[in-house]
Amino acid sequence: MNKPALILKQSSALAGLFLCLLLAGCITPKTPEQITLAFWTALSEGDVKEAKRYVTEDSRDLVSSPPQQQLESASFETGRIVIDGDHATVETLAHSTSDSSSLSDTDTFLTVLIKEDDQWKIDYRQTLDNLSGNLLGSFFKSLQKLSEKLNKHLERQLPKIEKELESLGNELEKQIDEFGDELEKAFPPEQSEERTNSI
Repeated sequence: MNKPALILKQSSALAGLFLCLLLAGCITPKTPEQITLAFWTALSEGDVKEAKRYVTEDSRDLVSSPPQQQLESASFETGRIVIDGDHATVETLAHSTSDSSSLSDTDTFLTVLIKEDDQWKIDYRQTLDNLSGNLLGSFFKSLQKLSEKLNKHLERQLPKIEKELESLGNELEKQIDEFGDELEKAFPPEQSEERTNSI
């Protein structure tokens, strides 16, 4: 290979490398929304190391795996974003992909961010508090829905249960009568009267 072709090839490779670095720099999450989505996506995919990159230093040790089962393999989107100086909250919607009936299809909670070294980072401690409170509310809503379903099912089954109870009562009454007849046969009333008269 001649020298000009080699120089051209090397400069193309350097330009490609420079372009990749430039694009990588542009793609790095910077806004509270981007940080939130990158964090929750990494955590739901089990990439704890990647997720820790987006968390404040003092809450980094809390990041281990998705805090709730329904966040595993969930998809995320953001809603309302509030930025107040060095603090931000991002409404986070987690769409569950699991078939668990005890969880709602979408859980909404607030992801809390603060600026740390001029970069938005997730305050995972506060976010966990929000998430725990919200999921507890979701749990009670799920219990309420389950209770309503159970009540409706019982209402539909009540006539059948009443018929079965009535049938059971009739059968029990019949067996008591048969038992009474058996007792009378075993201890006839005449024998007891004769014994009383002979004394």
